[in-house]
Amino acid sequence: MWRATAIAAVLGTVLAIALAWWSAMGGPNYLLSQGLDALENENFDEARRRSLQLQTGGHVEYAVLLEGHVLFHKGQFLEAIRVLNQVKTEQALVQKAAALAGQAYLKLEHFLGAESCFLFLLAQDANNIDAHRGLAAAYYDLNALDHAVHHSLQWSRLNERDGRPHRFVALIYKDLSQLDSAVAHYEKALERRLTDTVRRQVRMEMAECHLLLHKHDKALSILEADPADGALRPLWLLLKAEGLRALAKYDEAQKTLDELSALEKPLPRALRLQGQLFLDINKPKEAAAWLQKAVEQDAKDFTSAHLLVQAYGRLGQYHEAKDLQRRVDELQKLFVSLTELTQSVIAEPRDPARHLQLAECYRKLGMKELAERFERNSKQLQSKFP
Repeated sequence: MWRATAIAAVLGTVLAIALAWWSAMGGPNYLLSQGLDALENENFDEARRRSLQLQTGGHVEYAVLLEGHVLFHKGQFLEAIRVLNQVKTEQALVQKAAALAGQAYLKLEHFLGAESCFLFLLAQDANNIDAHRGLAAAYYDLNALDHAVHHSLQWSRLNERDGRPHRFVALIYKDLSQLDSAVAHYEKALERRLTDTVRRQVRMEMAECHLLLHKHDKALSILEADPADGALRPLWLLLKAEGLRALAKYDEAQKTLDELSALEKPLPRALRLQGQLFLDINKPKEAAAWLQKAVEQDAKDFTSAHLLVQAYGRLGQYHEAKDLQRRVDELQKLFVSLTELTQSVIAEPRDPARHLQLAECYRKLGMKELAERFERNSKQLQSKFP
């Protein structure tokens, strides 16, 4: 009798395990997972097959969520949002749909839609890392930089091994010329996990902050400790040359600029640096030639134009210097307005008029991409979601 009971118990356990295995391997979570794995390999047919299995199995919202992922991976972000809005019943799926919809809004550069999705997630879970990360990006686009910093630091708190949130905060402070704060966050980023490429970029960005702080020896020590190659090599050489020139190591700076010139067509910043170097060694004719090239490439380059005025003055070309000085004065006024308008938008980031004024200032300075960004912001603040 006891043997029969024991056998029955064992068979019951085996059956329970088998049923649990079958449920896991054939259930909606498994099928959804398989579909997402297929998308990672860009196997859209397999993902759609899993979606059909979910649909025919009665797991409609799982199928809808997977379909939203398919559209997202195909770059059809607006269609993905419309599909994901159909997930309304199962709370866990609703949260996953909201997170993906928020990412789709970010891809569409629609920060209000992204904000709505990520705030919904935070209302469900104040420690939702995807929500904090998404809000940091959305608020950066809105120029609500205090909020962007706050959510980046929450992202950092929730993943203490990830260096990216501190790098993001550092970039914000660098753009605001709060260089000591930027350096502090770059150092924190370097204490955490970063890819090799990003780690090198962080070191170069931090070195640039030290150059702006006139800590040239510190900047050079950072650069020389980790020489860049490949796509990062030109910027690494440029930063190194700037540091060497600031320390009056003119021969080494020239050698570094020569290596840079051999790699790519010089950008205005490199042309300007070459002109500065010739001014430093009292060769105004050569300086003027390089600075003219810089101004020709970027007519709104205030620093190059200012240096060219100096070169013209040393050459006795006072008429040219006077004409160019008028342009320098106009540029200076525009950059003062730019600073004031930027602070105005940071103070009231939801005012569409302020975004439009900032866009117009960027347009006058020839900064097309930034002008379009703030024009887009202004329109969004006056309209509804797409």
